[in-house]
Amino acid sequence: MSLLDLEAESIRAWGRVRDFFEVTRKPRALDFQEDVIPFAPMETVPQNHYRDPAYETRPWDGRGGGTYFERGDLLVAKITPSFENGKQATTNELHTPFGFATTEVIPLKPISPGSTDRRLLFFFLLHPEVRRFAANRMEGTTGRQRISEQTLLDLPYPIFDAEEQRRISDVLVGIYESIDAETEAERAALALRRALHHELFGDAADSTLRKGWVREDLGQRCTVSSGGTPARGVDAYWVGGTIPWVKTAEVNYGVITRTEEHITEEGLECSAAKMLPPSTLLLAMYGQGVTRGRVAMLGVEATSNQACAAIQPDAEVVLPKFLFHYLMAHYDFIRSRAHGGQQQNLNLDLVRGLPIAYPADLEEQRRIVAGLDAIGELAELHAQKQRTLRGLFVSLLHGLLTGEIEPASLGTWIAPERLLAVGGRR
Repeated sequence: MSLLDLEAESIRAWGRVRDFFEVTRKPRALDFQEDVIPFAPMETVPQNHYRDPAYETRPWDGRGGGTYFERGDLLVAKITPSFENGKQATTNELHTPFGFATTEVIPLKPISPGSTDRRLLFFFLLHPEVRRFAANRMEGTTGRQRISEQTLLDLPYPIFDAEEQRRISDVLVGIYESIDAETEAERAALALRRALHHELFGDAADSTLRKGWVREDLGQRCTVSSGGTPARGVDAYWVGGTIPWVKTAEVNYGVITRTEEHITEEGLECSAAKMLPPSTLLLAMYGQGVTRGRVAMLGVEATSNQACAAIQPDAEVVLPKFLFHYLMAHYDFIRSRAHGGQQQNLNLDLVRGLPIAYPADLEEQRRIVAGLDAIGELAELHAQKQRTLRGLFVSLLHGLLTGEIEPASLGTWIAPERLLAVGGRR
């Protein structure tokens, strides 16, 4: 049962959002002397971040178009799936007294600014259970459902005094600042790896070779095969299965050690699926989205579906991890080799014909792999810290809402040094 369904049983006192906040309305007359006005399109409204949108400027004609809002308001996306995904924004950095935004947001402001910390509402609306509770009350046709102003204002809302609101909000802002710092650090690490990929591996279509490197088709040094899918209607192939079975959605530039689905021994025997050893590379061959062309490496013995090309290099010539990085670096090139009608795909022959280049010296390959892996591990460390901090945010907010954690204890429950250690803030 949702947190908000248990409102009546909670230790915490509750009111309604409307007791503390109201929807900002455009006044009849607007006194504005500039030629342009800030505008916030939906695509610039942050998702799961505590920050302003990236404002655009539009000509000011004295009327404005879109949703009127004022500096300091909270902008909450009201349309699906933006609301469920946590698209909302602060407007603290707005350089004008007011602006306009997409019509798909609701602007909220405190009724009594001196006693209501708007930051707490911002974070309250990011609680997963609050979002689910509100999303279940959306109105409209499928795919165009919206949360109404009435529904948003009628949401149960916890009652804290002004000092408690400030203390809670300060800590939650600190967590989100740490998340942002880790996000930027991850992006920097991934950007460095991309730059090194380009420097080391160049353009796949370029026949120029580094000294001591060999260029040939992938199929000359690798065994390439595909997998299979046991019949879905036969329970004996799936129920109780223990053999990992990889789908293309799980092929995402990592080492695969767990899979969502498993097949049985009977499913393996009665299908085209085959056991693949650890260090096998899997290349996604199908998909119009970002999946086609992605590569992953098996960290365990597993099977895969027919949409994956299973690549097993001659490890005495080409290290699997080196080839993993090479294929990752040439994602766009690999995708461009697909053919077909409306649904463009790769096939095993196209994969075998992919050009690859590698140092003839295995030690040089190992040095390259070691450097690239270190950067990848750094990026994953920052990603893991983000996941930890987001989990900390939800746990802390949930405890405060249920009364399990008192605002007065925040200084000891999450000491500054603990936040710094988890988030890596600088």
